[in-house]
Amino acid sequence: MQDPERYERVRNNSSTKITVEVYVPKILNTMTWKTGENLLDYGSGAGSTGYNWVLPKVEECNSHMYSVDVSPKMLAYAKQHFPHDRITYGLGNILDWDGLEFPFRNVKFDKIIAINVFHFIRHMRTALAGLHRILKPGGQIGFTIALADCCIFQAFTELAESESWKNYMRDYRRFYPQWSEFPKGEEHKAMTELMESCGFKVVQMEFILRSYQFDTIEDFLDLSLSLNPCIDNIPKSLHGALKEDIRKIYTRNAGIPRDSKQIDFQYRFIWGVVEKAMVGKRANRFSLERSFSY
Repeated sequence: MQDPERYERVRNNSSTKITVEVYVPKILNTMTWKTGENLLDYGSGAGSTGYNWVLPKVEECNSHMYSVDVSPKMLAYAKQHFPHDRITYGLGNILDWDGLEFPFRNVKFDKIIAINVFHFIRHMRTALAGLHRILKPGGQIGFTIALADCCIFQAFTELAESESWKNYMRDYRRFYPQWSEFPKGEEHKAMTELMESCGFKVVQMEFILRSYQFDTIEDFLDLSLSLNPCIDNIPKSLHGALKEDIRKIYTRNAGIPRDSKQIDFQYRFIWGVVEKAMVGKRANRFSLERSFSY
């Protein structure tokens, strides 16, 4: 996410907030909590999810939350709008451990929360290896993921391959979650095997086919713009044209008129909690590359 104000405005005025309101409490209630823990809000974005939904649990357990994001804009917005003594903000990327870009390298975490983050990561095994490194034995990760066939990701892929936008969105393949192109009906099995192969035990995981209805298609288009990881490469003078091309893709794929005022869409979604295997009890490793690209 590169446009925090747009994202917060649209998210709070559309049904997308249900993901947070329903599934973050499920994740927190599934986790095992103690006092004095360190929690990482990984991919904290504009900061509202961690502040409004995770921080109360952190305070209850007399713990501390570290919030990290790769976007300077998102981090600046979070620091300004959601400051708190129990939150330490940092700019960085777990995928660039060797480049020393992760700001909390010396902290061992008891909990990691990753809400709507993993579907912006192309190399999932690298990310899980980094999270495994900083998580204490027995530590837990709670997450939500939209799978790769989500219409937003498919629209971004089409734009990145188009003559009009490929020069601006040539980096999108770095973000496209190809690893989650799970065959329908095998989502739970494939995700479980991926987690176990990376040293995690599944505590709880649920696959859901989600349906969203946006009050206006304009909200959906604005949300899509705010989620575009390449938006900073596109001049603001072209944002209107980009928005119209996204409208064309969405309405065509949905089979509705281009001037439609509302839009409904479905996508495959997984939420879950996994636990780092205790020392001496690490899960068996699997080789899944023959079936899936992670």
